[in-house]
Amino acid sequence: MTITTFREHSETVYLTSIFKSMIKNQNIYNSSQIDVTIRTNAAALQINAFNEIDTSNAQNGATFERYFVKIAKRTATNENMDDDEETSAILASFGLSEVGISEDLRDAYIGLNMSTPPIQIRGRHGNYYDKPWTPQTRGDDCRRNVTLTKFGLDLTDENMMFFLEMSGRGHLTARQACSVESAARFSKLPVKVLMFSDTLNLDANVTCHLYTELSQKVSFHSADLDMLFADTPLENLHKSGNISRSPHRATHLADAIRLVIAYKYGGFYSDLDTIVLQPLDTFINVIGETSGGDKLHNRRHNPNGEFHFTKGHSVPLSAMVRFAKKYTGRSRFEVGPMLITATIKAEFNVTSITDIQPSAKLTLLPPEVFYPVRAYEPVKLWPKWRKKFDSWKQLFHHSVMIHIYGSQTNSKLVTGDVTQEAYSLLGPHYCPLSYYGTDDF
Repeated sequence: MTITTFREHSETVYLTSIFKSMIKNQNIYNSSQIDVTIRTNAAALQINAFNEIDTSNAQNGATFERYFVKIAKRTATNENMDDDEETSAILASFGLSEVGISEDLRDAYIGLNMSTPPIQIRGRHGNYYDKPWTPQTRGDDCRRNVTLTKFGLDLTDENMMFFLEMSGRGHLTARQACSVESAARFSKLPVKVLMFSDTLNLDANVTCHLYTELSQKVSFHSADLDMLFADTPLENLHKSGNISRSPHRATHLADAIRLVIAYKYGGFYSDLDTIVLQPLDTFINVIGETSGGDKLHNRRHNPNGEFHFTKGHSVPLSAMVRFAKKYTGRSRFEVGPMLITATIKAEFNVTSITDIQPSAKLTLLPPEVFYPVRAYEPVKLWPKWRKKFDSWKQLFHHSVMIHIYGSQTNSKLVTGDVTQEAYSLLGPHYCPLSYYGTDDF
């Protein structure tokens, strides 16, 4: 497996956002340090770009972003723009000269006022999952529902990546779609989304764009629980209906199904509140580590939010046996991370997961690979104090994925401020269709 450092092009997204914030006159910079040329052309730039391009449209928004990323990349990498006719044309169309643009961008970046008092992170009113979706913008292509095929039928991709959407809705939220889109773009794995709905509603804009524009990499499927649980240690528990009667039904069912699919088919499982940054195709038989507070379920353990197992692997098999034997349905945490952690300890006959050495059977990855932010510190993804790019880079330096902890962060708004919102830094590059394809990310 290969883990590279956090991609430098994210700095161009950061610079781009600062540039646009400057133009829109958001007071997050010291205007006295901005070149007079950019200030005098700000009105024309806003008219030509922001007012004429519908950035709520996923395609237009992503195209618009690329214009600015092109300019910002030149600045971040100190490249000479003299021979780049395309960039010159873009600048000219905005009423700007290529001579001063790099200096303007750097001045905007340097002039950021990071010492302003911390602000209250804006919260959302109501449930994120209940908010109306943004209607699709592709016309007849998406003015329909799609009947889904059952997951597992004719499945040939053993090294796939799979997600579970447990709500029964026929569409993804924008942040769920971001998980899927980033996986499709960067994981180098075919992506499967298992829905607890028989149809996919393409009238939801982000779902429409994933289905139509990434169809070569992403497929959606419905769930047949009888077929999934058949011939597994959880078959009788499923037939008994005990999971369905649990007050934690959705959580426990998701905990069970990910084990079943990993064992029967093999593949890389991920929760739907993540962003994939780097290829995952070489991560074979791996699971992450993390740690937390004093509560039992937060001690040094193996989360079950991201892992890969080959078909027929003994860990998911043993975990299912343990699940069936110990399941009561009373505690939300009884069959999640603590169950797979106990299974792994038993498989390797150790009292601490830190005693397990990497092997072909299983490699435990340090927290920063999948979980650079722990479950008890999601405030790092919405910091009260503004972050420069180097601070974000340090946080995600050795990550291949970022777990966002949707249950704790879906209430936080994303406003496009890259100095205080990780999603605003990552979304434009890693999941542009999802990020721009909604009125409220």
